[in-house]
Amino acid sequence: MVLITLTGLVAASVSDKTDLEGDQSSATITLQPEDDSERATPILILGDPDISVSGRTIDFYAKTYSFPSVTLPTVQATAELYYKPTSSGSESFKISASKTGTYVKSIKASGFYVATQSGYYRVVGHHRIVSPAGYTPAEVELVSHTDWTYVSV
Repeated sequence: MVLITLTGLVAASVSDKTDLEGDQSSATITLQPEDDSERATPILILGDPDISVSGRTIDFYAKTYSFPSVTLPTVQATAELYYKPTSSGSESFKISASKTGTYVKSIKASGFYVATQSGYYRVVGHHRIVSPAGYTPAEVELVSHTDWTYVSV
C-alpha cells in the first residue's frame, strides 16, 4: 500500500498509468484538518481496483472510499480495462466503467468484458474526491492498478 500525506496541494497522483508495474496496488492519501484542533481527525482516502476472470468473462471494478467512513461532497471512481497480447507487448485500452456520487461515503464503478483475444489484462483505477469543509487538500485524485492477469480464449 502506498501512503502519501499531503498538506495544501490541490491534487496528487500516486503513479502514471503508463508506468504501472508490479503487484496489485491500492492508493491512499490523507486529508488533514485545516485547524490544529486535537479533536479533528485526519481522513484517509483510499482507492482499490480488482479484476476476476471466469472463462472468457472479465469482471472488474475500482472503488473509492474513506477511513474513517465519512460523507464526502463528491466521490468518483473509474475502472479502465487494458489488454496486451504478450507480457512484453504494448497495452491498449478496451473498456471502462465510471460512477460519481454526491454526499456519499464510497463509490464503486464496475463492469465486465468478454475477451475475444488471449493475452494479459489489468485494471487501472482512477479515484477522485472533493474534501469535506475544513480539510485540505480541497480535491484529491489517485491512480491505482492491478497486476496483469492472463486470459486464455
